[in-house]
Amino acid sequence: MKSVKVGLLGLGTIGTGVAKILIKKQEMIERAVGKKIELVKICDRNMSNDRGLGLPAGMLTDNVAEIMDDPEISIVVELIGGTTVARDFVLMALEKGKNVVTANKALIAKCGEELFEKAREKGVTIGFEASVGGGIPVLASIQTSLQANRIESIQAICNGTCNFILSEMESKNAAYADALKEAQRLGFAEANPTLDVDGSDSTQKLAILAQLAFAANAFVTQVFLARHSATALHASLPGSMLAVTLSAFFINTLGYSGTLIAQRHGSGDECGANRLFAGALLLTVLSIPLFFLAAPLGLTILGIFNTEPAV
Repeated sequence: MKSVKVGLLGLGTIGTGVAKILIKKQEMIERAVGKKIELVKICDRNMSNDRGLGLPAGMLTDNVAEIMDDPEISIVVELIGGTTVARDFVLMALEKGKNVVTANKALIAKCGEELFEKAREKGVTIGFEASVGGGIPVLASIQTSLQANRIESIQAICNGTCNFILSEMESKNAAYADALKEAQRLGFAEANPTLDVDGSDSTQKLAILAQLAFAANAFVTQVFLARHSATALHASLPGSMLAVTLSAFFINTLGYSGTLIAQRHGSGDECGANRLFAGALLLTVLSIPLFFLAAPLGLTILGIFNTEPAV
């Protein structure tokens, strides 16, 4: 059986995890897809070690041309992150006629139109399910199972890190700084957690969801982060995290729970907060705190996986 050869861009935390799965779970993947998926080359700036993967000599390189110029490699997995180098490399791969897989939500949200146009031109595909709720999977559902439906609105908990921090603050009465430190210790939050806690991550994911659900080119123009009187809140909390301090009344007194919701209602000119400009939908994205009654029957939306027991 002829194998499908894969090149991987980026060997950070996520890249290492993907490489480990492709190498150690090769037989399981082959049974699932009916073809042998073979990781043959990894490109990363850091050549000092292979992150404990035990890679064969020559598999790790810092020269991206070794992937792009190899006609045997038909799939390029981009796990660099960002929208500059990653964009250049994805465009390069597409131009070479290679299929691309990425979990880069920022790249798809900002450069998706350009990338998908290039993919169509070259007759290849971009797999981006992992960019938004990859474990659900929500993007595939919108693109396939829900095609016959007219989606009128989207409301979603888009960021597990933020949800974990809010849950820690609620269930354990933890200070924001302590909850963040715990999230970082467990590997849920980055050393610089800004994108997670200020609503940016949720905004990028919502832009991608809107592009698919409303069949429009969605460009995020504004993010409204709910803020309340400084006398009632801890002024040190960044952006969307301000909302959780209302828990003194909503949670402790009324028995509510709180989380951060990214939402978008309507499509096109049906929603007065949005305008059509040059054929593109200009999104006004609202990241807000939502307080809801503690869920009955053990149903919750708490923690990193939205599955922790109700408090």
